Amino acid sequence: MQKPDNVYIDYLKQLSLTHFDSARVFDTLADYFYKCFITTEAQQFVNLFMKPDLAQAELDKFLNAWDIEQHGADTALLLAYVMNEHPDLTFNDYTAPRLSGVKNYFRFKNLERVAEFKKVVGALNERGIVPLILKGGAMRHLRPNLPRVMNDIDILLPDVKSYEQALKIAADLGYKLTKAEHSTDLSKANGEGVLDIHWCMDYFIKNRDELTQDLFKRAQKQQVFNSECLVPAKEDMLFLLLFHLAKNLRSSACVSALPYMVFDLKYLTSFDIDWSVVLENIKKTDSSVMILTAVKFLNRLVPGLIDEKMFERVGENCKLQKVLLRDIFYARYVFDVKYACKGLRLLTCLKSVNAFKLYLKNKVQHFVTKRIIKSDKLIRLFWEFQGIK
Repeated sequence: MQKPDNVYIDYLKQLSLTHFDSARVFDTLADYFYKCFITTEAQQFVNLFMKPDLAQAELDKFLNAWDIEQHGADTALLLAYVMNEHPDLTFNDYTAPRLSGVKNYFRFKNLERVAEFKKVVGALNERGIVPLILKGGAMRHLRPNLPRVMNDIDILLPDVKSYEQALKIAADLGYKLTKAEHSTDLSKANGEGVLDIHWCMDYFIKNRDELTQDLFKRAQKQQVFNSECLVPAKEDMLFLLLFHLAKNLRSSACVSALPYMVFDLKYLTSFDIDWSVVLENIKKTDSSVMILTAVKFLNRLVPGLIDEKMFERVGENCKLQKVLLRDIFYARYVFDVKYACKGLRLLTCLKSVNAFKLYLKNKVQHFVTKRIIKSDKLIRLFWEFQGIK
């Protein structure tokens, strides 16, 4: 199995452990993510979008240097968001109609997803099942005039029983089902994605069942795309956005969507947010390291966007250090050998002495390290032996 590229792993491998300071690590990590993932163009889009007093001259300067024909539709939609955010400004005769065309293209693509959503969720409603809509689908519902890049629409079921019912209903409707650890993708016969049905938010998140119960308890039942659905509270949407942002950063996934996450965050924080709910979600899921990663990165993109101190209070320094040292151990002693072992076959390695030695070396290291990584005590002892406390 080919080892995936992972910026977070690369960062932890090269991180100096001399005078290790977990608080400082988050600042340098945010800089590293920014360097790897954010282009000059992406930063320009964010600046144009976030600046409340954007001047016509500043916009004109950008448009004179940027040609929409040289970029894909996903990138052009970012500029369409800027146009939507600044209706008082004039976009030139070359760019404005093309941006309108891009918005219409995505609006049509969104309608295709919505039609499939109505088909599936309508069938669920007929059987008394009301799912909770997530991520981009929820934002599309809240902002119907703003089209989105959506490969599918995510919904969450309240329990495993209703999840299994939903899968049977989807299969009866003729969709192809592709199961993952915490969800099942629905696609049409041509392979085009339709829905992603979740039985939990994330398989590895702590206290995920309690989080699901809280999400449903605080959600409001609404007509979503002409079907009955639950819409999460703004506080829960904000927490989930930060969590998935951190997850994408740490796995080097969906990096092209990072500016869109900034735009969504600006919209959500425009409401009167009860931050105690967000902080309670963080405590309940023990996700302070994940959330602080996202917050530090966002503030690198848009300085002062979120109050970092509010989130730093949730994750005590000792907890942050414990999680970071576990991640560093994984990056340096588990990650490479794990993927090496997935490509090793005993019968093949028996053909030569050197191949068999390599097989034994990797298998023994993986056997030992994957057991250490599961024990906070063993990891602590390992790093103490290395002189890090």
